[in-house]
Amino acid sequence: SKETTASPSKPKTPEPTNLIVVPDSIDATGSRDVSGELRTLIKNAPNGSTIRFKAGGTYRIDSVLYVTDKRNVTIDGNGARLNLPREDKGWQSIGFQIRTSTGTTMTSTCGMIRRSARTW
Repeated sequence: SKETTASPSKPKTPEPTNLIVVPDSIDATGSRDVSGELRTLIKNAPNGSTIRFKAGGTYRIDSVLYVTDKRNVTIDGNGARLNLPREDKGWQSIGFQIRTSTGTTMTSTCGMIRRSARTW
């Protein structure tokens, strides 16, 4: 008889204590711009928070998302995508900009795609 050994399981990472999940009221289909709603969510997140996007979600971002004056905030992309405009505004003008913040990290970084201008 063959001996089988179970492979060691990975220990589960504990959930963050200050977890903020991007709410379902913020469109995750990519059909409309949610920049303002995400900016407000980020602005109102307390220091030490983790902001988690919906797994597999697509978020249409037409302007910059600022992370300003935050301490130890984590943006957990959770495999979501940021759908950026096709117009050439320069990469520095769209997506996340971290300013005057310390300990801010991004995990499971959101993929960023540029959409065709005629898609919208």
